[in-house]
Amino acid sequence: MVIFSVRLQLMEFNRRQDKDSRSIGELFYSIRSELTAVTFAEALQTLLSLIDDIAITLDAAGCLRKGKIAKAKEVISDKISEWYSGMTDYIKMYIQLSQTSQ
Repeated sequence: MVIFSVRLQLMEFNRRQDKDSRSIGELFYSIRSELTAVTFAEALQTLLSLIDDIAITLDAAGCLRKGKIAKAKEVISDKISEWYSGMTDYIKMYIQLSQTSQ
């Protein structure tokens, strides 16, 4: 939903940029209020939940062999853990900065 909202805001930005140069400041504040409604931590958690559910979605679509959903979940979980272990310091710093600026 956030991606859809940002997409609409960017489309409106492009439309206004072509036709009305006075509305850029107002559009900036509009986009800013939309983006601050969802924190970085919330967006990251939503994304990780969606990625974690990929195995279930693939199984429901018949893309996985019978009995392989547990292995698929394990592989996805391992990849998320691998990514997170490499990004932990950056993410913690970013989350702390975003919480102090609110």
